[in-house]
Amino acid sequence: MYPPDPSSFEICSIGGNVATNAGGLRCVMYGVTREYVLGLTVVLPDGRIIKTGRRTVKGVTGYDLTQLLVGSEGTLGIVTEVTVKLRPAPVIPPTTVAASFPDVVSAAAAVAAVVGTGVVPALMELMDRRTLECVEALRPFGLEDETRAMLIGQGTTPEDAAVLAREFDAAGAHYTVVSDDPVEAAELLAVRRAAFHAYEHAGNIFSEDVGVPRSQLPEMFARIEAISAKYGVDIPTCAHAGDGNLHPTLVYPKDQREVPQAIWDAADEVFQAALSLGGTLTGEHGVGVLKARWVGEELSDDVLELHRGIKAVWDPKNLLNPGRGF
Repeated sequence: MYPPDPSSFEICSIGGNVATNAGGLRCVMYGVTREYVLGLTVVLPDGRIIKTGRRTVKGVTGYDLTQLLVGSEGTLGIVTEVTVKLRPAPVIPPTTVAASFPDVVSAAAAVAAVVGTGVVPALMELMDRRTLECVEALRPFGLEDETRAMLIGQGTTPEDAAVLAREFDAAGAHYTVVSDDPVEAAELLAVRRAAFHAYEHAGNIFSEDVGVPRSQLPEMFARIEAISAKYGVDIPTCAHAGDGNLHPTLVYPKDQREVPQAIWDAADEVFQAALSLGGTLTGEHGVGVLKARWVGEELSDDVLELHRGIKAVWDPKNLLNPGRGF
């Protein structure tokens, strides 16, 4: 199998995954795209074609250009071929654990507790109440009034799954469901995978992907709720909680062509909150155009200068994705 598992797997491309070093549901156990790219064929801005990577297990000749290109957002070259690494598929399906919580902060605390046990889940996904409401409106699944957040985890062994269930219950879950049925697991994960489609159905969206240390997840969710209330902005949030990657998605009415100022102000506070908790502006979507104005909040002037120097060497005429990134 190829382990990276983006929620958009039905429509995204391998090239796009490489461009942004995409993550996904299973990255808490298996890592992100970067760990599975062995080599690339790349067209440079002047038309030259280069190949990076090697066929040997080890090799340290020169700089690691493959890893430089992964996550470069199409600013250094156009990737035309990718050689990926595969892993043996699990023989036994994982055991799925799903829990309903009275609030999202308790669910986030359960994630931090699981991390503290040393058990590495195959995935651990969190959805707040507003996300669940958006999904319920798009494809009803029986959302209950008492469910203010949902946490879905998978253990590769029944013993690991038992640890997840124990920590979910200890953090205050209303109820916990444990299942080794692959069909039921797929149904539960379908709720999570539908989140972004549901957000788009709810309105225009400003989709974000900040990351924080997993110990800071409860505080980050609390701050997002406070920012939503402060600006009167709808911010449904789901998360690849097992690796601390949150997707606070700012929603505004479809009939508004321009992004309201309240959305920009709320987004700024979300970014500042993530950085203040030792986090990052983007866990997997990339900087692009939208977040370019905030890059200097995370990277120092010296580091930004190095980034721009690399861009100038690879693309001196600024032909590729001008205005993106740095």
